[in-house]
Amino acid sequence: MKWPRVVGMAWAAGIAGCLVGAVHCSAWAIETRRAPLLQALESIESCVSHDRIRFATEGRSAILDAADHRLVRAEMLKLYPMIANDGMPSTRTILWQKPTGDLVYVAVFDNPDGSGQACFTATFAAAQFELTLLLRRKYLVPSAPAN
Repeated sequence: MKWPRVVGMAWAAGIAGCLVGAVHCSAWAIETRRAPLLQALESIESCVSHDRIRFATEGRSAILDAADHRLVRAEMLKLYPMIANDGMPSTRTILWQKPTGDLVYVAVFDNPDGSGQACFTATFAAAQFELTLLLRRKYLVPSAPAN
């Protein structure tokens, strides 16, 4: 009677191992897909000029996750409705803290040809946005070390 339990436990352990492997591979695939934009965090060129923001040497920055991007994008459209007509909707948002301490949202446009290239379409003073304090804590304030 012990064999069915042992086989059942081995089967469950095998399934758990497959799930852990699938989660690991999914996380790797997501990070690989986002890698070109993550590299752009060092600097990113304007879509309309040769201006460039150099994040690596000019403060701290973080790419907002998809849900936060949508929230900030919605607030951008509420505050500045004319950007709905610019023809280049942002596909990502970067929260950038300049060396002066000022917070800025950088609207990023991913090249639709899938080349991994990205440029910024506009910057917005983050002080105008209701979510800024929360997003600053989430993305830019270092978490306390675990004891």
